[in-house]
Amino acid sequence: MGLKEQVTEFIDTKLEDYRLSSACPQAIEAAKRCGYLEKWNQQEIGASAIAGAAEMAIPGLGGLTMIAGIGFLLHKMARVSWGIGTLKDAFPIETEEYSDITNVLAIWANDSKYDRNVVAFKAISVDALHYYLSNEDIQEKVDDTVENTPLNSDELLIHTLTALQLFANDVTSDAKSAKLLETIGMSAASSVTARAAKKYATKKVAQKTVGRAVRKKVATKVATRFAAKVGGKAILSFIPVGGALINAGLNMKTLNDMRLAAEKYYDEKLTRNDLENL
Repeated sequence: MGLKEQVTEFIDTKLEDYRLSSACPQAIEAAKRCGYLEKWNQQEIGASAIAGAAEMAIPGLGGLTMIAGIGFLLHKMARVSWGIGTLKDAFPIETEEYSDITNVLAIWANDSKYDRNVVAFKAISVDALHYYLSNEDIQEKVDDTVENTPLNSDELLIHTLTALQLFANDVTSDAKSAKLLETIGMSAASSVTARAAKKYATKKVAQKTVGRAVRKKVATKVATRFAAKVGGKAILSFIPVGGALINAGLNMKTLNDMRLAAEKYYDEKLTRNDLENL
């Protein structure tokens, strides 16, 4: 197995475990406590720089820890992204079917350039989620739009509305998801569960398969960028002091690029106004 394949497998496995753990709700809560987007970015990017310098502190050792270093950096990239989403009034989604961090990584792998063709769905604003959960008329309108997709419809919008349907069903039927909703001071309307539990069961199974394939594809793209970084780390590990400073700078650059990708992604989120205009 070549280096790129090893990095791809590592990223795919680590990201899947990490995004479905308690890390996302912890990042949401931490960002809410922080309160300010600029402050959040500074503290998270700064922490990655310190870790990057420490990784190269002992000459020659960094080459042995480079894969673990990518794991840490990947975790920081996810954390900063979820925090940005929270502070931009979006609700970060991480389920077996849908993943915000996968979308942000896809933008990052595209040189942090937002392109509707590289994301699987749009981010969802807190306002849109609350409006959907509390309004049965809007729920029916979304159902009708998704199930009777008109010709020349916005495909990304349809994917986003489907994500909204399934996530809303999760937060009203799953204790873990409902707990996550509480982190932003919301509670789910029980009517969604009654209407949707059986209706969305088949759709959820299909989306799990699609979502897994999307995440695997994105992991391969991300690995392409990280593979070069791994080779560079092996060289930097033999440069006393300078290697640590350079690696700290590389980590800061990576996190800053991720920040840009996350801000662009969450700036394009689905809003209440979008739902009202269906």
